[in-house]
Amino acid sequence: MMLALHQTVYEEWNLIFISLFLGAFLVAVYDVFRILRILMKHKNVFVHIQDFFFWIFAAIFIYYIYFKYYYGQIRGFFLIFMLLGAFLYANTLSRFLLFLVDTLKNRLKKAIKKVKMKRNRKVSK
Repeated sequence: MMLALHQTVYEEWNLIFISLFLGAFLVAVYDVFRILRILMKHKNVFVHIQDFFFWIFAAIFIYYIYFKYYYGQIRGFFLIFMLLGAFLYANTLSRFLLFLVDTLKNRLKKAIKKVKMKRNRKVSK
């Protein structure tokens, strides 16, 4: 009896970590699109198309994980911990990553601009 209880507790903790990771993973995948948008300007139509395909991917992936690990049982904590994982990632690593990419992009732009200005001065002499 005690062994079965420990196994159940272990499985529940495992499902909590899977839910947290899933939420963080989905935000990380969306960050790829956000980074591409920082690096290259996109028209609104393409942004909407990217978002559409992301949400299709997310829905299929969540559905797959839900049935693989939860055997189709409806569990509220799956959604709660998935949202918590997404929230934690979005407010920690995601912010840092997007700030880093934006900073690097701006520094690279400035460096390229300086090189062009120096080259134009040499050509005009």
